[in-house]
Amino acid sequence: MWSRSIVHHDVDNSPDIDAVGYNRSWLRVPQLPRVYFMGELVDRLDALVVEATSLDRQITAAVGGGGHRIAVAFRTGAYRRYTEAALGNQLAQLATRIFVRYKREFDKTVELFYPNVSRDESTEYRPETQQYQERLMQIVVSAKSPDAISISLETHALLHTTVVIAPGTLRRLSEEEFLAALLATVNLLLALYRSAVNKLKDDVFGLGIPGYVPRSLVAYQANGLKGRG
Repeated sequence: MWSRSIVHHDVDNSPDIDAVGYNRSWLRVPQLPRVYFMGELVDRLDALVVEATSLDRQITAAVGGGGHRIAVAFRTGAYRRYTEAALGNQLAQLATRIFVRYKREFDKTVELFYPNVSRDESTEYRPETQQYQERLMQIVVSAKSPDAISISLETHALLHTTVVIAPGTLRRLSEEEFLAALLATVNLLLALYRSAVNKLKDDVFGLGIPGYVPRSLVAYQANGLKGRG
């Protein structure tokens, strides 16, 4: 039985930017026309929902809505059985699983409509494309929860994520409060990742894409910090 303490967060939408940074910010996509994300394909991507479960089977996560909707839930009673270190470890592994799975399913959906994209050697071996791929894998971003103490996240290209939960957090926060703080931190992390990807695109391809960090996330974090003053 899963707890009803499931929290959904909608990531602020931005044209042509996928919420978790995959594919719309991935590899050869900068060379594809805008029609690539129109019509039936974008509907299929928006309808895509990917789920993953933690290694201990006590936490589930889902990503949907084109990557703009995130949900996390604990199995009933599981939250209070964790230590901060153990929960951080489970969440870190779960983050890797859900992002990798989302990318794989996203790619499979795109391949149905554009079967030659993954084998397009004309773009794959361009120097700028190789440079983009290499630097994309080097992106590292970090974010803290709105109170700047409870939760710290760091990700390396969304392929490896570190989750640090401050001592005493699980005792101090209810399950609902923890999930709200966690998802606010995840949303900020993803916004910072998209901003880094946009900067990289502009550096390599000269596309003139502005950096993007949703103002609502920045305001949320600022309000959290202010509240601790």
